[in-house]
Amino acid sequence: KKYLQRYLDEFCYRLNRRFSEKVIFHKLVDACLLLGPVTFAESSL
Repeated sequence: KKYLQRYLDEFCYRLNRRFSEKVIFHKLVDACLLLGPVTFAESSL
């Protein structure tokens, strides 16, 4: 009962994502193309 909400949250997340794998991939490719190359120094916080 202690972790029930976490299990339900994970289930909902996975259920919602199962139909959008192609969309996620295309969004990643679009973001990479729009932003261009980033050096390691630029990516460090």
